Amino acid sequence: MRRTIEQILGLPPTNQMTLIATPMYNAFTDKPDFTSFNAVPNQIALDELNPGSTTAMSNIQKAWLEASTQMFNKQGLVPDEQDENLLNRAIWYSTRGFNQPYPGDAKVLLPEEVTQIAANK
Repeated sequence: MRRTIEQILGLPPTNQMTLIATPMYNAFTDKPDFTSFNAVPNQIALDELNPGSTTAMSNIQKAWLEASTQMFNKQGLVPDEQDENLLNRAIWYSTRGFNQPYPGDAKVLLPEEVTQIAANK
């Protein structure tokens, strides 16, 4: 794909890999295909970050969803501004589920509990 884009734009290859890559000749034609087709609409809104009903979520999932939303939905966001303990656990739970504690924790914590632990240190 990169080689094809470079050729369309008239750019030289950026490296040896794109130099030897085969352009996507078969993806283009001089004759358009006007055959009709049935489009399948998307089932999830494309602007929805966390699809699904929040009513099916547990209280701990709702708490972490709210905490994550608050961390990143504000004006003037600064890199590394977020509490790393809160952010690390939000990422952990979103990828591992809400039944496996974060390494070093005895149980799955609520965002408020993580904030209290950090404040007590």
